[in-house]
Amino acid sequence: MSVKLNVDSRFWGDMSDVARVFEVEGKTVRECLEQLVKKEPSISSAIFDKSGELTAVCFISINMIGLLMRRLETEVKEGDVIGVAFSAGG
Repeated sequence: MSVKLNVDSRFWGDMSDVARVFEVEGKTVRECLEQLVKKEPSISSAIFDKSGELTAVCFISINMIGLLMRRLETEVKEGDVIGVAFSAGG
């Protein structure tokens, strides 16, 4: 099913606060994020750690609601919007 991913543009150094939007196919959050990584390989290490789980700096929402317990197997449906944001420190 077709899902939109809104990725925080600050990942690419763009401070305009406008998300980059990707359209992917997937049944779960994990499948959608894996499709995103295929389209944008540079983002892989910011999303997934070496064990394939979310990194500590990656935050996911579905339709503006935070992903509970960071469960990547959460199912998505046609038209859902997944938000991908990253914490920043300095």
